[in-house]
Amino acid sequence: MSDGIRLIVNADDFGMSRGITDAIVVAHRYGFLTSTSLMVNMRAVDYAVSRAPAFPALAIGVHLNICQGRPLLPARDVRTLVDDNGEFYSPREMAVRLWTWRVASAEIEREFRAQIRWMKERGFAPSHADSHHHMHIYPAAARAFVRALAAEGIACARA
Repeated sequence: MSDGIRLIVNADDFGMSRGITDAIVVAHRYGFLTSTSLMVNMRAVDYAVSRAPAFPALAIGVHLNICQGRPLLPARDVRTLVDDNGEFYSPREMAVRLWTWRVASAEIEREFRAQIRWMKERGFAPSHADSHHHMHIYPAAARAFVRALAAEGIACARA
């Protein structure tokens, strides 16, 4: 590509399940997939982490998640993000909470940073950051997203 144009094809949800993780690996190995985003708080994250070294050309970013599963931080530290069972509110409920400013920006930033640090502690330098169900684009989360990325040294974000 002599004119400097580059196409990045990204697949979210790396680590959400074994099936999704395997599909991403196959799409990279035999297709056109160049990038993926790791969900560090999902059940197959260790499986995804174990598969990643076999694909050094696959760029891996962090898929920040505040609307599915459990937070990495203790629930007591992110009370506005979780229900009574300590799980993140569903995507629909979290969207409403973000839209109506019923979340603490500081809690979002702390959880985002915890997820980024989890990835870094396992030897990954995130190529980019984005968020599950685009939660980072809501005004109540946008500043926390920007602050977390700046603090953790991630220069590229996917909108």
